[in-house]
Amino acid sequence: MAPGRGAVRLLTTAICIGLYSHCLAVPQELTDVEKVAALSKLQSQSSDGVIQLTKEVFDRYIVGPARPFTLYVLADALHMRNQGNMKLGQVAREYGLVASTLRKATPGKVFLTRAEFTSEKELFGKLGIVSLPHLALIPPSLPVGAAQAVGLTKDHAMPLNDYPWSAETIAGWVTETAGLPAVEINRPSLLKSRFAPVFMLLFMASAAVLGYRLYHAPFLRHTWIYMAGSLVIYWFSVSGGMYIIIRGMPFVQFDQRTRSSNLFLPGQGQLGAEGYIMGTQYLLFGLAVAAGTHLLPRVRDSAARRRLGYALVAGGALLMRSIMGTHHWKTGMTTHWY
Repeated sequence: MAPGRGAVRLLTTAICIGLYSHCLAVPQELTDVEKVAALSKLQSQSSDGVIQLTKEVFDRYIVGPARPFTLYVLADALHMRNQGNMKLGQVAREYGLVASTLRKATPGKVFLTRAEFTSEKELFGKLGIVSLPHLALIPPSLPVGAAQAVGLTKDHAMPLNDYPWSAETIAGWVTETAGLPAVEINRPSLLKSRFAPVFMLLFMASAAVLGYRLYHAPFLRHTWIYMAGSLVIYWFSVSGGMYIIIRGMPFVQFDQRTRSSNLFLPGQGQLGAEGYIMGTQYLLFGLAVAAGTHLLPRVRDSAARRRLGYALVAGGALLMRSIMGTHHWKTGMTTHWY
């Protein structure tokens, strides 16, 4: 009987060890408190508070019938950050400012994550992300299955109206969708540093020394510097630059061919180039008049004075003809001579 009992004990021990190993191999379901604690730890380990969302993190902490927090996922692609039109790098930095602010203001209530396309293509497909840029939210009450696609709709994505999104825009949408009070984005600034007074004193001292040296500099005693500066300001003003800066509005031009008005938005170089050409003509005409009234009487030789006068009159007439012709061409208004 002893050998039989020994065999039974050995078999029982083996079964117990097998069941224990199986229990260890199967991951235990985490409680809500444990999920929040784990995500908060990942959040604290990130420099800007944005959690790098991977499939393991998603399956471990997001999958389930509900969650005690709101999750936000920013779709990112490192190989596309250098494309100027996408501005993914700029949006990622603004997104990090929001995450660092909410990490301190609302701990454990919202988590901002980032999913990278190259390493998480399966996760992109699960979330239904088909284009960039994309910022989506997963509400606490939305069921998320382990094998099924997440049932996100267009209402769960941030609108692209104000893209590229600023940190303030992202924070406003996040707090509104998560039901949180508004937060103020704490942007890093030199003025907020504890060394700001020292830097300010150094700047003021340097400015005072530089201003003193410029005031006593010999080259500032020359009149031609101020003459050249005034001509540059005049040229820039009559070219339309001052109009755009002061008014801050686009130009409206009437097209004679289509009998309609065209709106020129900022960034279109044709109208700016035409403005600079017209400004140059205005400047040359003004210089011709100034030369005729100030330079011409100082010429002592009568023949040279006569030739210079004819040249100035002819040049001024040609410039005036070009200016008036362009004005009539662009506006349709005729200049009346009095």
